[in-house]
Amino acid sequence: MEPFELIAKHCQDSSMLTKSLIDEFVIYYAAKREHLEKKIDKKLKQYRHVVGKIPSSYINILKSEYIASQVFKKNGLLGKYLQHSAIKALTSEEYDFLTYQYEHPWKFSFAVILHQPFKDFFQMQDVFTEEEYLLYSPGMSTTLKQQPVHLWFNLIGFNGKCWQTYGAIIGFNSFTPNDIFFFATELTPNIEDEEGLMREVEKNPWPFFLLLSGSTIPFSQSQGNLLIFQSSLDEVSFFPYGQLKNTFDIREKDGVYELQLGPWLELPHFAKAYFNEAERTLLRSTSTKTSFAELTKALSQHGIELDPEPQVEVTPGMLIITQKILRRKIELNPYEERFIDRKENSEELEKLNHLLQLALPFINNNEPIDYDKLSAEAGIEVDVAKDLLANVIERIQKLRDTK
Repeated sequence: MEPFELIAKHCQDSSMLTKSLIDEFVIYYAAKREHLEKKIDKKLKQYRHVVGKIPSSYINILKSEYIASQVFKKNGLLGKYLQHSAIKALTSEEYDFLTYQYEHPWKFSFAVILHQPFKDFFQMQDVFTEEEYLLYSPGMSTTLKQQPVHLWFNLIGFNGKCWQTYGAIIGFNSFTPNDIFFFATELTPNIEDEEGLMREVEKNPWPFFLLLSGSTIPFSQSQGNLLIFQSSLDEVSFFPYGQLKNTFDIREKDGVYELQLGPWLELPHFAKAYFNEAERTLLRSTSTKTSFAELTKALSQHGIELDPEPQVEVTPGMLIITQKILRRKIELNPYEERFIDRKENSEELEKLNHLLQLALPFINNNEPIDYDKLSAEAGIEVDVAKDLLANVIERIQKLRDTK
């Protein structure tokens, strides 16, 4: 392998050619010939509620990235353009560059960094194909100085030595591969696998571009546990009620049995199962990975064998952004509403409001909070009080910083 200094020089030369040839010619050429501006505006119209909150300069970068993806993807527009007189009139260096790109199509990649072997170089692994590749991207280096990134979403092209990013550098603080799959299947329900997901991204990357509106959302944690909604719906041949009531607290309403797993019922786990007697189905629903495993284990001890891997897994941040982009509420647990105790919930809400009233004078005056004292007075567990007030303090601090 060549020294990274030489590869970096090759990448920089490629970037300069990309700027003069692709940014300043090919993008405009394709946009004009294919009337892409109108097509893009039509695609964005249904997402204007999100687009309007993203700086126009960034949207323009995404527009160029979209056009480039349509030109340089496998079987893209470039194939026919190579025969056009305007393209043939380019210099031999420019024409050869485009020919090489046609032979090495660009692609979108959701990937993680395995390691960084040299300045601005990253050894990446695509989370859906498991392919590893060397990527040159000063933009990623800049992004990492500004925020932590858990998952990257880039349009990449091969320059003969390594891959390079083109367009917007999108790094997600907390989204996972399962989050992306969740979003894709909510967007297009007939997606069944990773290949289908990436076909959808290639066909219409705009909804995935707009995930950047949630790119800085951090992981949600409570009491040292990562919050992540997990669920599975399975057909079951039998429901041993007599045995299960020795392990679970069971309630029944309208032919649906709610099974509460005592030790894993409270914040942040919320481990519950729901048996629909008429449909003979069992829904498992939890808010942490550990509690899903414990719920599955508890059911298996009574002869109900289930896949330990959840069918649905999504972080709170992705759930919020998906609902925002698609403009609809997503119901992960259709049975939960019927078992809500309105009186109990009202009492809990009163306790939370009382806690906030007690804490606000301390927060407003930047004084230390005695969590033990305030939680006892409000009738709330200390850990719950800390989690709630931490969010309140963070939001108030952000408002102060913007003044």
